[in-house]
Amino acid sequence: GAVAAQEIAVAIDAARARHEVDVLIVCRGGGSIEDLWSFNAEVVARAITRFQNEARIPVVSGVGHETDFTICDFVADQRAPTPTAAAEMVSPDVLQLRVEVLSIRSNFARILRRILDSAGQRVDRAQRSLLSPQDRLNRGYDRLSRLATSLRQATAGRIDRAGFATALLTQRLMVQRPDLTQRRTELLHRRAGIALTLQRGVDDWRTRVEGFGNALQHLAPARVLERGYSIVEHRGVILRDSAIVRIGDTIALRLARGRVEAVVRSTESIIPLASDDR
Repeated sequence: GAVAAQEIAVAIDAARARHEVDVLIVCRGGGSIEDLWSFNAEVVARAITRFQNEARIPVVSGVGHETDFTICDFVADQRAPTPTAAAEMVSPDVLQLRVEVLSIRSNFARILRRILDSAGQRVDRAQRSLLSPQDRLNRGYDRLSRLATSLRQATAGRIDRAGFATALLTQRLMVQRPDLTQRRTELLHRRAGIALTLQRGVDDWRTRVEGFGNALQHLAPARVLERGYSIVEHRGVILRDSAIVRIGDTIALRLARGRVEAVVRSTESIIPLASDDR
């Protein structure tokens, strides 16, 4: 009608005064150009401008159909082709946002684990030359523990994502009331399989570390001396070449139990002088 433009402007001013919303939608369903002409009025355009300047709230225009254009569309902050499109524009799908947040969190956790693993490997390489056999064995146990923890965390993450996906499907299919028993059974089987794989991996690493420990014990100097060998020292240095000593030099023989001192008579034979069985 003739007063439609004025009434629209009054409604916009009322929304500006009340200041109760996060966004204002100015819209009308489709119609003839005469039906939409009120949205070309100057009074409506000025009311929208006052709303934007004073309320500091965005305005979305959704007048007519997609092919219709009015001055209201050009004054507003955003134009929507229809009123329905305007409503969809200001109300995003919360389920989709949750999926995106979960994906971002999963990617961040994976990148963080990769950075921590890389840093741990660099530290291992830097300290490897300083570790004794026992320390290396302990390091292997520590690494095994970290791997087991990482596997558990990865397993828990997969189970959490599977649970979230199941909950999302349940919510979307609530109207049809589908039977989710089979889905839950499959999830339980997968969880059991992952747990079994994790345990096998941990057992394999533990067996390998124990094997390394046994090999180190087998090669220990004390074990070699138990088999009848001795370590010959000359002036505090382990003797590996008979050409280093001269006739008359004193040498020490370290046995599995005790020490023996001897004097060199020749490079082929020695004479025991004393024995200290400690």
